[in-house]
Amino acid sequence: MSDNPDRSSLYTQPILAAARAWENASPPDEELLAEVTVNNPFCGDRISGWLAKCGDELELGLSLDTCLICRASACLLMGMWDKSPQVRDSAFPGTEIWSSAPDGLSAELMGLYWALRKPYDANIRKSCIELPWRASEILLHERSVRARCLDS
Repeated sequence: MSDNPDRSSLYTQPILAAARAWENASPPDEELLAEVTVNNPFCGDRISGWLAKCGDELELGLSLDTCLICRASACLLMGMWDKSPQVRDSAFPGTEIWSSAPDGLSAELMGLYWALRKPYDANIRKSCIELPWRASEILLHERSVRARCLDS
């Protein structure tokens, strides 16, 4: 018997539903606060992301050329971003989200979190799951650095 889990078990209903619901964003006309492109060298996934100030809101946008697993993870990220304005700063969880379940998620987002957490904990497609979160970490860090430079 093989120690490897069945790869088809990766594509659970929450992951497939989230991946199918994903729509790429286009950069807004406003001035961008930060931009990034991240690549996964293991599978070729590519994410372009940006932060922009739209009124009083900080807008995160992602455009993906990725696998279903990465799309589902990006869907979780954007769901958390949209529902938790208090974390739209350097406290946004980034890749550390995978160390413990976040509080206050809707049932749908919590289901998606645990659907992604299973392969993550088994070290299957971990880099695909982390890629959107790495992009958000880079964007928030770049925004923070730029803000400090402008304040100086």
